[in-house]
Formats: sequence, C-alpha cells, structure tokens
Amino acid sequence: MCLLWVTACILNVPYVSSADGGDHRQELLLSHGIVLSHTPFSEAWTEEEKDDIRQMVEHLPSELQWVENKGTGGKPIRFIKNSRMVSFGYKTVLSPPNCPGRPQSSNQHIRGKYDLPVSAQVLYALLKHYDDEKRISAKKQWLTINEWEPVPILGPFLPRRFNRPRNRSKKGVVFSFGKKSPQHDFLAAAIGFFLPGLTSPQGSLKCLHPEKYRFMETCFPDYPWEGEGRPCKPMEEGFLDDLVFLNPDTGEEINIGPVTTDTVTGFEIL
Repeated sequence: MCLLWVTACILNVPYVSSADGGDHRQELLLSHGIVLSHTPFSEAWTEEEKDDIRQMVEHLPSELQWVENKGTGGKPIRFIKNSRMVSFGYKTVLSPPNCPGRPQSSNQHIRGKYDLPVSAQVLYALLKHYDDEKRISAKKQWLTINEWEPVPILGPFLPRRFNRPRNRSKKGVVFSFGKKSPQHDFLAAAIGFFLPGLTSPQGSLKCLHPEKYRFMETCFPDYPWEGEGRPCKPMEEGFLDDLVFLNPDTGEEINIGPVTTDTVTGFEIL
C-alpha cells in the first residue's frame, strides 16, 4: 500500500485506500466532482470530516453538481488536507485555527477562507468554479446590491477595470473576506446561504442582507434555506447594539444608550 501511495504522489493522481473505495460516501462526493485524496505530505481525512462534507453536499442544489467548466476541465476537484508541500493538481484545505473565547456561531472569527470549517472550504471551491463558469458575480444586479463601482485603469497594456465597494461596512458582507472583490462577496454570501449555522441569527444572510438573500433564492430556486427557523432579532432586542455614533466635530464616540427605532429616527432628524 505504501508503494501505491508513493506512486500516486509521483503520478499526481488521487490516492484512495481500499477501505474508502467501496464507501458510498465516495460515490456521493464524486457526483459533485469531489475527491478526498491524501499524499505523503498531507494529513489523512478524519471520519468526522468526511461525514461533515458528505452532509454538506447532500443538501446542495443540482446547479452545484459536478460543474464542468474551464476551471476544472470537466475533471473532479481533488482535495488534500494540511499539505506540507505544494501539490499540483490538488486543492489544499487547512484545518481552521482553534479560537478559544470566540463564539463559533459568530461571523467575526471568520476573516479568510482558511478560517472556515473544512466542509465550508470545500464548498468555497465548488462555488468558485461555479461562478467562474456562470460569471454571476460580474452581473450588474449583483454589483449593484453591494454598490461595487468600477475603477477604470487606463493604458495601452491595462484595458481592464477593477471594482471597489462603496459600502465598506463590516455589515456589508457576511464574512469579512467578501470585501476583497465582487466574487469574494458572492462566495461569502453563498456560503452563508448554504451554511447558516456558521453565523449567529442576527448575523445571518437573511437578517443582515435580505437583498443578497433574495438574489441567492433566484440563483438556487430549489434550495430550501435552512435558516427559516432562526428569526431575525428586532431592533429593540439589540440587533443594532454594535452601532457607534461619533461626534462629527471631535470624532469622539457618543454614548446614546440602547439603540431603538426611536433612537435611529431621532438621529436621522438631527
């Protein structure tokens, strides 16, 4: 078996042990273009991780089943975990850091792709290949939602345009890495849509970003959103407690007490 493992690494083909070969999970994952591999330089997948990924893909809509596009060339995506060496032809997944003291249902501890749980990193790759093919994040409707504005870069060798968000609030995206580009914004929102358990109820896609939530509904109309049973907090229950009001003259924070509907209305009048 060691010889097979080394041969797989040298030939750059996925290695799957005989114990996994007959596992029904492999068939389910392969139907979504996913192969969980390992090399001599990566860690083996745990049974818990395999189950988490399987449960995640079981509920994904048909639009994300084996996306044959330019990014994958019609081939399944091969994932390895915590690789200690660059492995061509594989997508590396990293075990997220343990963040004691931070609620894992909060969005704040997820600042980048590798802060996501392992199953969500796999979903990230599927969504990216899907968007690379469909170009959803480049559509005007999506760019308008978060006020992504084009920044022209003129010159004979740079006839392209970049985008920057006018809405730079941390509440403008589900996870902070969504502020990098329209595609990152789409990936963050879609992960929040499919995996609402990664966010607190008040930080969910539906509560914070209802317009993005409706956009995802149009992209994946057959998907039953799993956050329906998690009601959004009304303003009176502290939904806007993290708002900070500043004195326009001094820049110092103004303590106005609990933020309610009347508070916001009064502030708008001022």
